[in-house]
Amino acid sequence: MEDSFGPLFSHKDLVLEACTSTITATGHERKVYNLCSGKHISLGYEVVEPYASVPLHTHEASEEVIHIISGAGEATIGDETFQLVAGSTLLIPIGTPHSFRSTSPDPLTLTFTFSPPVKLQL
Repeated sequence: MEDSFGPLFSHKDLVLEACTSTITATGHERKVYNLCSGKHISLGYEVVEPYASVPLHTHEASEEVIHIISGAGEATIGDETFQLVAGSTLLIPIGTPHSFRSTSPDPLTLTFTFSPPVKLQL
C-alpha cells in the first residue's frame, strides 16, 4: 500500500498505517498528521506555514523529539532559544514548556516523536 508519505510498512503482526485525518489548528496555520502509534512511541509529521507559530505548550507525560526536514525557524524550550534549519533535532524533556515558529518564506516541515505515545488533540 502507498499513501502521500510513501509505502506503509508491515512487520509480522505489527502494521503501521498512516492516519488519514489532518488536524488544522485554527489561527496557527499548521497541519498535523498522526502517522503511527505503538505501545511505547508515536510518530507524526507537521507543516507550519511561512511565518506561522506553534503556541507555548507542554506534554506532561511524554518526551518529544522534533526533527526538521525543511524550512527554517526558531524554537523556545524552557528558557533557551534555538535556531532551526533542515537537519536540526531537538529533545524536549517531559513537562518542559516549548514553542516554535517558522522564520522563512517556506513552510517549516518536521517530524515529531513522543514516548510514551501521544494522540494530539488540537
